[in-house]
Amino acid sequence: MNDMQLDCLIIGGGPAGLAAATYLARFRRRAMVIDAGRSRAKWISSIRNYPGFPGGLSGLELLGHMHAQAQRFGAIIETGTVSEIKRSGDGFVVSACGRTLSAANILTAAGVEDKLPDVPGFSEELIMRDKVRLCPICDGFEFIGKTIAVWGEAERAAKEALFLRSFSEAITLLVASGCIGASDRKGLAEAGVEVVETPVTRLEEPEDAIVTVHPDGQTNWFDGVYLAMGSRPRTDLALMLGGEVNRAGCLVVDAHQETTVPGLFSAGDIVNELNQISVAVGHAAIAATAIHNRIAERRSERL
Repeated sequence: MNDMQLDCLIIGGGPAGLAAATYLARFRRRAMVIDAGRSRAKWISSIRNYPGFPGGLSGLELLGHMHAQAQRFGAIIETGTVSEIKRSGDGFVVSACGRTLSAANILTAAGVEDKLPDVPGFSEELIMRDKVRLCPICDGFEFIGKTIAVWGEAERAAKEALFLRSFSEAITLLVASGCIGASDRKGLAEAGVEVVETPVTRLEEPEDAIVTVHPDGQTNWFDGVYLAMGSRPRTDLALMLGGEVNRAGCLVVDAHQETTVPGLFSAGDIVNELNQISVAVGHAAIAATAIHNRIAERRSERL
């Protein structure tokens, strides 16, 4: 038996999901967020490119503010996971948090799962302490003039190394997988990016540095390491409903953030590889407004 009727169920309690919840609550729609606690924003020690916070704030602080704001206007937020979604007439039946929910619309803002290295010395704590980074767009500015490594899949890492070249002359590409193509190798050489193709077998963390250790005994000292190993969008539930993905594995959406499944919307990193909080919040505003208008239009049709 369904024990709650929702205008929209939001999957994911990161910036996109919480922003959408605030918008929908202020539209006087019954919205619930199911938060599995997996937002990658929680790893960020200081966000410095999000408008309105010139001194920066941590990812956990931003999530806390957004959580409180959504609840202030009446959004329901529960901790847990969604295990199954089924189509039911014009809406959806959802199994979540040990019960069954009925929702006229779904917004999935489940984000992505980063591919992280499996070597001794690595832990997520290194990300939270800024020794290892995930987003050169977000914080390349903080590494101006410093010694930087980009560690990851060859093609992806080459692009990120060249992007970071505008912040520092001391860039090293550490190849974790794949092969560097002739064109990329030429571009890297012209930009003065050093390439190390022997694998990293261990990380060490002396004070104020991070060191990569290689099988031949070589060690490299850096101020910071950017991971370029890729990520996997959490699209499983959307695919269960027949949603489509692009070549990058991101959900395909229209100008209103609606997927190829009517009533299923998506926002944030799950639909776009830019991985920016400001972009995710923009997606959320678009999606929430479209959901609000869709509900009004469908109710008008029934009059």
